[in-house]
Amino acid sequence: MTFRRNVPRDRAIGAEIRRLRLLAGMTVAELSRRSGTANHTLWDVEGGRKTAPRLGDIAEALGVAVEKICAGAR
Repeated sequence: MTFRRNVPRDRAIGAEIRRLRLLAGMTVAELSRRSGTANHTLWDVEGGRKTAPRLGDIAEALGVAVEKICAGAR
């Protein structure tokens, strides 16, 4: 698997997804199931190692708008 360089925006979005997931009381496995995103992908996204490939699905699973994730990542 090839990882991109750690881009600050990716790190910030990943951190916001993690914050919202924990606030919702969800595990990575639960968010994975609800969003249709693989566990390992979510770990990489939350760690800032990968751009969120299904940001809309992740936002919906968290019960927030994509804009909220992006705004929180600023």
